[in-house]
Amino acid sequence: MSWSLLSLIDSHLSKMYTQPSTAEQCLHNALKITSALNIIGLDFHINAVDMTDPNPITLLTLCVHLFLRMPQYVPKVTVEFAGTLSASSKRHVKLTNPSQKPLVYTSVILGKDCCDFVVGRGGIITVNPRNHANLSVEFRSRFLRSSEAFLLLVGRRQVNNSAAGINMVFRLKSNTVEAQPMKVIKTTSSCYELHEVLLEVETPYKEAGEFSIKIIEKPFESTEQTKTSKSNKGTKSDGRNRSLTTPSTGQSKQRETVDSLMEDTPSKFYISKESVINLQPSTKSTLLIDFLPFAQGKYGCSVLFTNPDIGEILYNIESAVTQPVIKQSIEDYDQDIAQKVTITNGVFTFKADRGKQSKHELILLRNNPSKEKALVICAHQRMSEREYRRRDATGTLDSSSVRAAMAGNTTEVDQKKKQFHSAQLNSTEYKIELSSTRYFAPSVIFAPIGPEASKYIQIPITFYSDDIGTFPCLLTLKSQEDTRLFKLETKVSPEGTTAALEFSAPAHEEIVQNIPLVNNTS
Repeated sequence: MSWSLLSLIDSHLSKMYTQPSTAEQCLHNALKITSALNIIGLDFHINAVDMTDPNPITLLTLCVHLFLRMPQYVPKVTVEFAGTLSASSKRHVKLTNPSQKPLVYTSVILGKDCCDFVVGRGGIITVNPRNHANLSVEFRSRFLRSSEAFLLLVGRRQVNNSAAGINMVFRLKSNTVEAQPMKVIKTTSSCYELHEVLLEVETPYKEAGEFSIKIIEKPFESTEQTKTSKSNKGTKSDGRNRSLTTPSTGQSKQRETVDSLMEDTPSKFYISKESVINLQPSTKSTLLIDFLPFAQGKYGCSVLFTNPDIGEILYNIESAVTQPVIKQSIEDYDQDIAQKVTITNGVFTFKADRGKQSKHELILLRNNPSKEKALVICAHQRMSEREYRRRDATGTLDSSSVRAAMAGNTTEVDQKKKQFHSAQLNSTEYKIELSSTRYFAPSVIFAPIGPEASKYIQIPITFYSDDIGTFPCLLTLKSQEDTRLFKLETKVSPEGTTAALEFSAPAHEEIVQNIPLVNNTS
């Protein structure tokens, strides 16, 4: 029976005792068998007591009847459905009656995912003599995984002169080829800055329940690019609904996208503060997701809400990461180095004379304070409550080991290879870009690596200007690990503005000296 009744294995046959030893267990097995025979519409009257207290002739007749009828319940045709998550797709099954009497069928959907399929015509189909009828089957995708069920058509004899059609079974199989998000949230954030994304979630299902939250980072592809790629593919259709469908090869990339949503790869830049969320029908629930990027560019993630009984919901977040915020403080330097650096409101300030070339030494920290702070925040988010308490008690919440562990998790593979290559050279390469033509600096510098290496980077800066005033400049320092921005400002004074006045006078007497101020400009 299990070979023929594939649709009833999960609901009936798998719950039977394989080696019954008591009368209760035998009765349980008999009830399961009779219930399964009634569901498939087998026209043989037998109850559970007839099996536990058998009549040999009755059982022999039943076995012969099963031998003749069971092959009809083996599915010979597969009806495939392909669509997007939370969308409906429809297929038609064509029934033909070559006889001269009407055929009447009762439709039943069986299997573990039977609730995802709906049959039209109210469950009763009549096929007129020498004619055909189309039976519509609709599928509503609730999960990213494949769904499977069985359509059973049981022939019924309505009147004495009507014929009874043979029973037929169709295998219904779905394939979610694309996970279309319900909503796409677009955000903008600065590098190394924590940004909270407020996600308003609304369930499309009528049932309320708790949904688990899963965040999957994916290669960025904007919604506009996805629509463009679909329109450029071009599809051919013969205008007919087919009962048998085969996914095209153009869906392989979409299939990979769906499979990537089902992986358990942890997110690098997106963190949810909650692991579950309660969703009610026709009510919006809010979810806060922290986004902490470590590189410029465009990033994206999929937020998947899953309830094994209700379904799955998908939202997408697209984030554009801009340049880091300019942050520099004299407090980051040691006391002896701080005397050589002038920082005003986060700006490195210098002085120069008009028409004269001035040289300065720009002293920067080797480590990026903004990145290290971001690494510590990222590590705290991923720590378990027990680990957080342990490190808090030992004072190691912000230790270098925490930052080093998170730096390895937030670094891309190609960057890791370049860092390994730089480590072999015992130096780090820094590229320098200046926004002003009045400033000059080497385009590339190398800083030694090692325990005895200095914690500072020294960059020679040359400035020249024939004009008077204050001239800003934006310096970009790039390495394989990070990108930093620094604002420079040089104040140029005109010639003759600096003078020394010497006074010689007796004690306790006042001397008045007039200082002439001349404006030579036009």
